[in-house]
Amino acid sequence: MDKFSPEKNPAKELPANLILLICDKVLVDVYNPSLHTYVNVFDTFNAPQLPFFNPPMVIVGSYGLAQGEFRHYFEIQDKTGEVLVRSKETKFFLDNRTAHHNEHAMIIGVKFDHPGVYWVKSFIDGEEMAKLPLIVNYKPPQVKRQQNDEETNT
Repeated sequence: MDKFSPEKNPAKELPANLILLICDKVLVDVYNPSLHTYVNVFDTFNAPQLPFFNPPMVIVGSYGLAQGEFRHYFEIQDKTGEVLVRSKETKFFLDNRTAHHNEHAMIIGVKFDHPGVYWVKSFIDGEEMAKLPLIVNYKPPQVKRQQNDEETNT
């Protein structure tokens, strides 16, 4: 290689996906911000009607075992791969291989047209790191039949 040829950077090692989950909220300890409590972890919505718009939920990812700066985002996709929502892209830095980093994205009001399996996916530097099924069940409200007086008196 001559002095005018650009040096090729070795392939950057992407972090390992340590956690991928969905929950109602995340509590961060004020005295130790690296401690998080995940409230009401779930993987299923029981939709009373379709289309269904999700209530607030948080997608959580934790990454480590690598070093450097990384770009990150989450997506929710339907079974065909169509992206229903993508979180804002963020950047984070791991200063050594023992460091870890947590990402959280609040997601509200995604339109789910059909019951079935949707996919929550985590991406780093454009590469899919992990995916988690999110199941939408159609559970219409149960209508109770009222008995009239004649039926109850017989």
